[in-house]
Amino acid sequence: MGAAIDFVLEDLELRGRCRDLLLAKKHYDRVVREATTVLDNRLKSVSGIPHMNPGALVGKALSPDPSKAVIVVSLDKDEQQGFYSICSGVMLAFRNKAHHSLSNAFAQADALNFLNPTTIVEAQF
Repeated sequence: MGAAIDFVLEDLELRGRCRDLLLAKKHYDRVVREATTVLDNRLKSVSGIPHMNPGALVGKALSPDPSKAVIVVSLDKDEQQGFYSICSGVMLAFRNKAHHSLSNAFAQADALNFLNPTTIVEAQF
């Protein structure tokens, strides 16, 4: 499993923070919690916005309109909207719940699969 994790997680920070959690025998919600914290921290660092809740941060940093975004991933409005939507969706669908409650709903494979799109998004920052 360690080799699979190293292959899938090219992002060194994400790998360093999640590898041991993926190798654990249970509590894979911790992977989601840590990965979304890495994403939140990167958005704050790259945007220069140090103190903002994650939902508002995504809206301010990655506005769907490139002319209003602090972080411009693409000048193509559809692509910018796409990255905004991915990050917003991750924060709304996974981060909030993972940071405010415990869950045994994630299997090891679920946690590893969760990191795939997170890695793509984080590679942009």
